[in-house]
Amino acid sequence: MTTQHQLQPTSLSLYSQKMILHYLLDCNAWRFFIEKNSWADSDLARALGMPEELNIEFSDENNEKQVKESIFKQLLTQRYQQIRQQQDSEEQWKMLDKNIVFLTDLLNLSDVEQAVLHLATHLELENELVLAMNLSRHRDLNLNDCLDIMSKVLNVNKQVLKNVVKKKAKLFSYGILERAHYCNEVKDFIRWEGLVDIHEFTYFEIDCNLLLSRCLQESAKPKLTFAQFEHISEFKQQLLDYLTPNIINKQRGMNILIHGKAGVGKTEFASLLAQQLGVTCYTLSPEDRDGDIIDGEQRLNNCRLAQRLLETAEQQAMIIFDEVEDVFYGGFFEKSVAQSHKAWVNQLLENNLTPMIWLSNNIQGIDPAFLRRFDFIFEMPDLPIKNKEKLILAKVGNKLSPAYIHHFAVQDAISPALIDKGFTIMNQLAEQQEKIDGNMAINWFNQTLQAQGYKKIEPLNQSAVYYSLDFIACSDNIYQISQGLQQHKRGRICCYGPAGTGKTAWAKWLSEQANLPLLQLNGSDLLDPYVGGTEQKIARAFNKAKENNMLLVLDEVDSFLFDRNGADRSWERSMVNEMLTQIEKFDGLLVVSTNLMDSLDPAVLRRFDLKLKFDYLTQTQICELAKCQAENLGIALNEQDFMRLAEIDYLTAGDFAAVARRHQFSPFKKGEDWVMALAKECELKPVVKNDRRMGF
Repeated sequence: MTTQHQLQPTSLSLYSQKMILHYLLDCNAWRFFIEKNSWADSDLARALGMPEELNIEFSDENNEKQVKESIFKQLLTQRYQQIRQQQDSEEQWKMLDKNIVFLTDLLNLSDVEQAVLHLATHLELENELVLAMNLSRHRDLNLNDCLDIMSKVLNVNKQVLKNVVKKKAKLFSYGILERAHYCNEVKDFIRWEGLVDIHEFTYFEIDCNLLLSRCLQESAKPKLTFAQFEHISEFKQQLLDYLTPNIINKQRGMNILIHGKAGVGKTEFASLLAQQLGVTCYTLSPEDRDGDIIDGEQRLNNCRLAQRLLETAEQQAMIIFDEVEDVFYGGFFEKSVAQSHKAWVNQLLENNLTPMIWLSNNIQGIDPAFLRRFDFIFEMPDLPIKNKEKLILAKVGNKLSPAYIHHFAVQDAISPALIDKGFTIMNQLAEQQEKIDGNMAINWFNQTLQAQGYKKIEPLNQSAVYYSLDFIACSDNIYQISQGLQQHKRGRICCYGPAGTGKTAWAKWLSEQANLPLLQLNGSDLLDPYVGGTEQKIARAFNKAKENNMLLVLDEVDSFLFDRNGADRSWERSMVNEMLTQIEKFDGLLVVSTNLMDSLDPAVLRRFDLKLKFDYLTQTQICELAKCQAENLGIALNEQDFMRLAEIDYLTAGDFAAVARRHQFSPFKKGEDWVMALAKECELKPVVKNDRRMGF
């Protein structure tokens, strides 16, 4: 058998040739290449350029196997000596090498980290290198086996290499490499997971802008304005005062956590802050380059890389990290992504140069060790009802009645985001019409709300009296008082006057406008048959209102605040004392109502900041309310009907509501009949004189 053989040309990169030959010859892995009867891997032999005449089955006759082994080693050694000192890579690999240097400089990689990155790219691109790394494998590799092979191939210290290929190490925490879920070969432990495709990384120049576009997307222009967030204007100003100088001074570790139910405007608010600060606003991309949703760990990796890129570019920006639950929340038996990378997550929160706003629907599952590193933690409340009304009005104009606008605005489940989407669709459906069908809108919202687990919206009660301060006859400036209470959310108000004049209705309206939950209690809710029970119920009611920041409304308060001089039993005086004590120390918003002001205990008056008298409607208010109510009920009024209305004394909004309820089961055919029904409501009142003619 002749020994004059030559290796055939190879398409392998100079880098892979060096790695393979170094591993086979210097690390004695060649002995795994030749098996008893054949090559261990014919594809690898062909890639190395082994002559075809050697690619036959071996036999032990005439020491043929030993001869071929000698030829094999001789040929590979000659090739290794030829290329060992070559430094310049082939033209087709120069861009890859350039991009590796770029990442090395960008991320400040060590020599070992750069070597691992170089190996990982070629393992991804050249399967022959993977085959060579697998020659010695007689079973699935574990991490220790992988480190043994890599330390030999790269000629680096095994312990140093171990620190470089940890999942928490730099190459992995920046999302450049990843560990496969199931590892059985070297490639699986350092798999390429670059934000760019490996072929793109090989043939096209990579820069900061490209990488940044793969990590972040520029936030959409906000649809809301700060006018919709006037209810948190104090917090907004605090953030602006904090961020403005710190951005200029390049302060590190600026992180704000905003939480609240979905759709209340957290993202919009964050975008508006960036807009006000004059910085570019970015949002972490929820998808990878192929459009697949990425998990919390990869988003966290992208966040860290984006911070580095923005710092390198010296760009003033802000990053929004939305839906952080998939980062901070773990399972019952499993740590969260953040807890698994606790050290460098803490480092990120303490050293990020670009300020970040982290958004969450709920913070109950976040480790307190992370929470204490945020500069501000704020719960975003829902938009106040009046703000929702403005938002709906801006979307629909006069296509929807004021009653319907209010009806949608008071629904807690309808968020600003849902308002925007829902009424955009309604506008499209009503493009050829002057009005939006309210029932159609309710059906659309109900389908969406039920899918999200919320209760359905009840249809609008068209017979209900539309509430407005214009229909309140008050002894004081009810507009100014209401505005002040909405802003300060503190005060103790006593409302008195005839039944039906709107005392309780005003308290309910005030709770909506002030965006405070309502706790409404009647006398029967607080009275208890056992001694001391009533006092306990009174105390619990005030405590509940205080702890939950609720507007407390006590109807028929004369049941508890009657003149103690007329009390026959000790428990009656004790009950009044308890009520007076609780009112005295309550620092929230309290509204009480009574029809019997003269029967109250003398000590009551000084405990209230305001005593508001609600009276019967004026003639102007009667006419305006009649127009509004008649339109809702579909009743046509003529001039004669208004003349008759002007002759009715002692009308209240409650009278209009009572007649409207009657209209539901016994509709009025003519305006005259409706006006007559209002007149009869007044005839039953004690103040109406029996000899007064109603003009009919």
